[in-house]
Amino acid sequence: MKITHKKIVPAVIIFLTAPALAQNWHADPISGCTVFDDEDSAANVLVSWSGGCDDGNRAQGNGVLSWLEDGKLVGRYEGLMLGGKANGRGVMYVAAEQGGYDRFEGVFKDNEINGHLRARTANGIEFEGRMNS
Repeated sequence: MKITHKKIVPAVIIFLTAPALAQNWHADPISGCTVFDDEDSAANVLVSWSGGCDDGNRAQGNGVLSWLEDGKLVGRYEGLMLGGKANGRGVMYVAAEQGGYDRFEGVFKDNEINGHLRARTANGIEFEGRMNS
């Protein structure tokens, strides 16, 4: 079966625009910085944030956020955080069902792509366009 960008775009849009299902915050066990979880994630979540924290212990500034569930790396964000959410230019990697990681690059607003998006799936399909949150 030939996969085209037309088949990938709806999946990317659903992933990036899904409404928050829960108000979950997870703390980096070393720094104590917290990050917001847009999904109702598994109870066994571990986050690691390399940047700083604001006065409310929310991830702040530039850094790398690694997200593990049940001991497996399921996501990574490299870029600017504000109030514990991806806000500003960044690159997000998300574990793909078939293995590997899908890559999303752009400007984020409250954990969603807002504006120009460049995406590449784990199996090499590329997409470029605009998304507004």
